[in-house]
Amino acid sequence: MYYQDYDNYMKNTTGCGDNPNTRDAMDRNMDQDLERMYPDIYRIVYPMVVIACNNISMPLTEDMLNRMVDDIYDRVQATGRVNMDMNFEDEFRNESRQFPGEFTRERPRRRNRFGRDLIRVLLLRELLDRRRRRP
Repeated sequence: MYYQDYDNYMKNTTGCGDNPNTRDAMDRNMDQDLERMYPDIYRIVYPMVVIACNNISMPLTEDMLNRMVDDIYDRVQATGRVNMDMNFEDEFRNESRQFPGEFTRERPRRRNRFGRDLIRVLLLRELLDRRRRRP
């Protein structure tokens, strides 16, 4: 068979010729491979983000967004599948050994800023994608 150029030769050699079904199948396989690479936290958080976005019925304010982030954060924690809290307990014990008497009171547990930021990014990305898809 005679090929017009190198691109046509490579497409036919690799099976990615002009057949759109072949290209679609390869794209779907690649998408599935990439989706399997998502970390577990995404698989847990993202469905909650979609549900929260589906329940929005009025214009979003910063306060509403913060409440949505807190709600999703707390629900992720409640599942027990991912620990979103930063635990400073070991750090506290080490410091109290170094400076006896100075660290006598227990430090409150803090919310993980990175986890909250991740949820916020997913929420905003989902909301922006929905706006772009609307006709």
